[in-house]
Amino acid sequence: MTTLSAPRRSYLSFSFRTLLIAMTLACFGAAYYLHWQQQERRAVIALRSMMIDSHYDHEHAALPTMELAHSKGPFASLFRKRTPTEPDAPKILRQVLGDDYFQSVTAVSIVTNDVNEIKAALPHLKRLRNLREVLLHSPSCIMGSTYGQAEALLLKELPQVKVTSFGSLPIVG
Repeated sequence: MTTLSAPRRSYLSFSFRTLLIAMTLACFGAAYYLHWQQQERRAVIALRSMMIDSHYDHEHAALPTMELAHSKGPFASLFRKRTPTEPDAPKILRQVLGDDYFQSVTAVSIVTNDVNEIKAALPHLKRLRNLREVLLHSPSCIMGSTYGQAEALLLKELPQVKVTSFGSLPIVG
């Protein structure tokens, strides 16, 4: 009489419960990411309504170094960095979800002399997780105490951000 042995399990097999747990964790991760992207989208819309420009990470790609940009040979094109013009994501996903889910704001440009306008923009600026630089433009040549207060306020409220101040240049005719 022959005895039937139990089928041998391979190392890659897993149970249905393990599959459900893995899918649940993946969904939580995706929901967390989408939540932050929606918060950033809302912040950008609010900042645009205040006439504050936002600049995205794919717009600020690193420039190539001189030796890599001018290298010659069969592999020269592999070492040249190109400045991307659109987010680095599959085109079909960008068409379905929109570009906002695949890019993040790294810099904003504020053109104002009024500290109160900057105070009004602060809650929206705090919602931008990857914000690294604030370009503060003064439309007039006033670089006095009000301008310094705006810069100090931004540095205090957003410590991870580099604040760059620009005053307008006098017109020479």
